[in-house]
Amino acid sequence: MDIDAIEKEAHAAALVQVAQMFQRPDQLEKLDTFKKELIGKRIVILQLVTAVEAMLRTGVQSQLEGIRTAIGHLSTTVEDIKEVETSLQEIYTTLLAFPELKQKMAKLREANMKNSQYATSIGHLQHIYEINETIEKTREYVQDGKLLLAHKNIMEMEHARDDLMYEVHKLQQSNVNYEKNLLKTYFSDLDKVIQELAKQLWYICSRCLEAVRGTEQGPTQLVTALRIIEREERIDQYYIDRQASTSDFMPPGRPRKWRQKCLEVIASTVKQRIEGNQLEDRSLNKQWLARYLEVCRLVVVDDLLVAKSAASPCFPPSYEIYDRFVSMYHNLLSGR
Repeated sequence: MDIDAIEKEAHAAALVQVAQMFQRPDQLEKLDTFKKELIGKRIVILQLVTAVEAMLRTGVQSQLEGIRTAIGHLSTTVEDIKEVETSLQEIYTTLLAFPELKQKMAKLREANMKNSQYATSIGHLQHIYEINETIEKTREYVQDGKLLLAHKNIMEMEHARDDLMYEVHKLQQSNVNYEKNLLKTYFSDLDKVIQELAKQLWYICSRCLEAVRGTEQGPTQLVTALRIIEREERIDQYYIDRQASTSDFMPPGRPRKWRQKCLEVIASTVKQRIEGNQLEDRSLNKQWLARYLEVCRLVVVDDLLVAKSAASPCFPPSYEIYDRFVSMYHNLLSGR
């Protein structure tokens, strides 16, 4: 770039501009004004240049500080990486001894499993040795209508059986099924007692509307049956929740789903009440349909009133028993 040529060109342009500004004599009077304007513009330009230089200086300084900080972080990171690498190497060296330690601990683990089985067996010795007496007493409770006491004994015996089965299940040996079958055989009478209790419960549930219509004993029996059913539901849920952490262990007969069975029994009773009201057909009475529908109306209205006023307080709110009765009657009548 030719600096001299640029200066000459700028000088010539300035002369032309000055010549244009002072073409008339009266323009010379404004010379001082032009000087002041030029001086002001020059000051502004100098201020702008100074500000730009300051901004550039600040920006460059910030960049340098950032670079310096980044370099410091990189240095620290390198040191941290070396420390992590050293720690990982130490961990790896420590882990190398684990397989050998596992072999050494195998006998201890086996002894611990046996000790756990023995401890469980000792804890349930009373139920194991007195199982026949307990079962007979439980049968008496069922026959006498003392269902809560019967269920209490059943839960205790089941707890003993299930704990022993779980200890066997944890062994994961080839003869696990054989030992489980031995326990099932030993506690086989327990399953029979459970079935006897279940029959009583389903009988009470099937007569739930008649029970709440009757004496004080009826609602009490219904509430007792529902309490037992809810206990069984909680036990079912307990084992379902633990199934993932216990290698898919599930006691025999679980889940029982007695709540579902209870509702099925009630639905069956409702169906019988509707179907049992048809005492005639067209061959006996031409007005059989009107008579049948009238009987159904009376039965349905009466049952729903009882379900609303007397049965609902006996059932847990989650059953929504009144709405279920309405749905059952609606489905049966609309499907006939």
